[in-house]
Order: sequence, then C-alpha cells, then structure tokens
Amino acid sequence: MPIYNWFQINTTGNLTWLRKEPRSKVEKSHELNLRWEELYDEFIDTFGLAREFIKLIKLKQKYIKQLSDFCIFGDRFKLTLAELTKAEIDELMLGVEEISDFDTIIMIEQSLGFKIDTRKTTVYEYYHYLNHLSKENKKKQRSVKNG
Repeated sequence: MPIYNWFQINTTGNLTWLRKEPRSKVEKSHELNLRWEELYDEFIDTFGLAREFIKLIKLKQKYIKQLSDFCIFGDRFKLTLAELTKAEIDELMLGVEEISDFDTIIMIEQSLGFKIDTRKTTVYEYYHYLNHLSKENKKKQRSVKNG
C-alpha cells in the first residue's frame, strides 16, 4: 500500500483508501474494517509499537484501575494514587511533540538524500526508512555521550 493511502486512512479514518482506486467498486464497510484490521495487525507485527506508546498505555491502564478501585471501595488513598499516576501521564505527554507526516517525509528526504514519492513508496519501505534513521540517530547520540 502506498504511504499516501496509509496517511489518508490515519488522518481521515476513511477506509476507502484501502482500495487501489478509491472510487472503484463499492464494498461493505465491515469488509473494509476487516481488511484494515488485518493490515494494521500486520503493521504492528512487523514494526511493533514505540516504547513510549507502550509505557503510556500501561500508565493509562494503571490510572483507570486506580480510579475504579476508588469508585468501588471508596478508599481515598486509591484516588491519591490515581492522581499521582495522572501526573506521570501528563509529564510523559509533555515530552510528546506532534510531527506531521509531511515533516517526517522532509526529514527522511534530507537524511537519505532522495525524494520520496508518497504515491509509490510503500508503508513497508517508509517505516524501514524511519527505523534506519532512528538507529543512526541513536548511534550518534551514543558516540556524543562517549566521546
């Protein structure tokens, strides 16, 4: 799938971008949903989830459990724990900077020295470029720390 279509689906939620020709045949929405779930599962199996995202999800689960325990048992200590966890979540979110898809493409193009055609570059290729740049960046950070 071209990365352009992937971006369109993630931006708009419109699953008709799963088709090679978005205006081609009409499919039932549940068929498109099934195709999207399969594709997204494949994406996660191949590229995984960012550590920060996993940490955020775990903190949110902990927060919800603590709030639930407070509601069920009325123990104000559980509410205090939930507030502390919420502060951790907020702190983690402060470090998150939204970077647009277009900005990411520009960074890849500048780093790798070639233009990316979003209608031809596949999701697989695009995320491999990102992973490569991430590894290179980590190497540079390590060498600066050690050097």
